[in-house]
Amino acid sequence: MVDYGFKFKTPTARTISSLPAKLFGPRSNVMIVDPGLIGSIENNDSLINTSVFPEGFAGATKEKILIPVCCSKKRWCCIMLDLETTDICIYDPMGSSYIIRVRALAEKLATCLPDYTPRKYRVQPYQSDLGVQVDSYNCGVYVLVAFELFAGAAGLP
Repeated sequence: MVDYGFKFKTPTARTISSLPAKLFGPRSNVMIVDPGLIGSIENNDSLINTSVFPEGFAGATKEKILIPVCCSKKRWCCIMLDLETTDICIYDPMGSSYIIRVRALAEKLATCLPDYTPRKYRVQPYQSDLGVQVDSYNCGVYVLVAFELFAGAAGLP
């Protein structure tokens, strides 16, 4: 991922959605959600749009759903759903307070899943060996690598 021009700048929404499409494109068991469908999580969460998800998730049979989440129009976090294990993982590369709002969004989105029942899906922090992001510009790269690890991508050629 780092070879694709992310040095010293945060990837855009277009990049955050197009690279996973290249990684997982041929795989039918991975769904990538366009970050523009949700909008940006702000302090008051007023810009979050979850109304499109009941139709978007209708008939979802894919094992993994990857959702990049933009926070305050400057940071990337993500939500990763594994429909097979009923796990919903949330990830913030810096371990910041944005994770609280990302968790709230994940809990809201869980209710939009076609087979939702209370307590079926567990929202939990994503556990990996990625470490904590220590700069202010590589959050998108961390999110993309988390997607690779979570969904088992082989990597870009």
